[in-house]
Amino acid sequence: MLSSLQIKNFRLFEELTLPQVGQVNLIVGKNNSGKTCLLEALRIFAGRGAGPVLHSLVEERHEDFTVLSEQADEAPYFPEIQRNPLRSLFPGHEFPDSLDTKIEIGPLRPRSERFRLGLRAYSVTEYEDGLVRKPIKASTLREVANDAKLFLEGRADGSRTGPLIPLDGPFIKTGKERNEHARFVAASGWDGNTLTRRWARVSIRPALREHVISALKLVDPGIQELVLVPGPQRSSEFIVIHGEDERLPLKALDDGAGRLFQMVLATVVSKGGYVLLDEFENGLHWSVQPQVWRLVFKLAEMLDLQVFATTHSWDCVRAFQEADAGSSVTGMLFHLGRSVRTSEYGKVIATRYSGEDLSRATRAGLEVR
Repeated sequence: MLSSLQIKNFRLFEELTLPQVGQVNLIVGKNNSGKTCLLEALRIFAGRGAGPVLHSLVEERHEDFTVLSEQADEAPYFPEIQRNPLRSLFPGHEFPDSLDTKIEIGPLRPRSERFRLGLRAYSVTEYEDGLVRKPIKASTLREVANDAKLFLEGRADGSRTGPLIPLDGPFIKTGKERNEHARFVAASGWDGNTLTRRWARVSIRPALREHVISALKLVDPGIQELVLVPGPQRSSEFIVIHGEDERLPLKALDDGAGRLFQMVLATVVSKGGYVLLDEFENGLHWSVQPQVWRLVFKLAEMLDLQVFATTHSWDCVRAFQEADAGSSVTGMLFHLGRSVRTSEYGKVIATRYSGEDLSRATRAGLEVR
C-alpha cells in the first residue's frame, strides 16, 4: 500500500508529488487537470509496465494509430519511433531524446520501490540459433548507432520487470490486460466478458457474494439474489431475483445498479491491491452515494486494499466526507490544478485535504470542475 506518490514524466505530469496518500482517496479538478492520468499511472505502477497495460492505455484514448507526421520525419535521430503510439505516454506525446529520462511512478521513499519506464538501446546480432541483444551504454539518441534497436523497458528494484517492447515495428497488442494487483473501472464500465470473469471468482465465495448483493440493495431493496444465465451464441445475462419469484435482467434496473455492481465487484476481488474508479458518481443518484462510500471504506479496511477514485460531482465529495468522518480508515481528498506561481507556472500540482481540512473544504464548496 502506498503512503506517498510521485509521478514524473508521464503524460501531462512533469512531476506530481503527493507527500501523503490515504487508504481511500478521491481526486477532483477541472477537465484536463490529470485526474484520469493519475489512475493510469497507478495502473502502470501496479502492472509493472506490462505490454498489455500500456497498449490498453493508448487504445482507451484512441491513440492506437501510427502517425506519419512532419514532426516525426523531422526528428534528427530514429524518426521511426516517433510514429509509435506509445510515445503518447510521455510529455508532449514524444519519446525523449535523453535515454536517462524515464517515466517514474511510486512512493517518495524508498526510491528503489519506484517503477521506471524508458527507452533502452540494444545492439542486435543474428546467429544461427537466434538473436543476441546487448545493451548499449548511451545517454542520448545522438550517441546511439543507426543500426541499433530501441526498446521500451520497465525496471524496478534494479531489474527488468518484463519483456522488452520494440518500437521500430508495427504496433501490436500482445494479449489482454491482466493486472492482478489493480482493478480499474472506467467511466464507461467493463465489457461483458470482464464482468463474467470477475463474477465467476466471487459467486463461489459466499462472503464476497453477500457484499455484492448488499450493495445492489442500496439502489433496489427488493433484490434477493443475482445469477448469471447462459444466453444464445455464448453470451450470458445477469439476472436479479426480485422478491419471491420475479426475475429481471440487471440491465432492466437503472444505470446505478450496473455501475454499483461493477465497482463493488472490482473491490471484493482486489484484496491487498488497488481499486481505481474513474468518475465514481456515474449513474449513482446523490441520495445513495453516502452509503456507497461507507461500503467502500468498510471493504477497504476489511480487504486491506487502497482505493483511488475521481469525480466531477459535488454530491460525491460531500458523500465521501461523510463516510470519512465515520470511519477509522484514512480518507484523503486531492484537488489537481495548474500552478500560477512564476517558478512553476502551468505545472499540475495537488492540494491535499483530510480530517478537519476536508470538512472545511466541503463546507466551503471546493471547486470540482
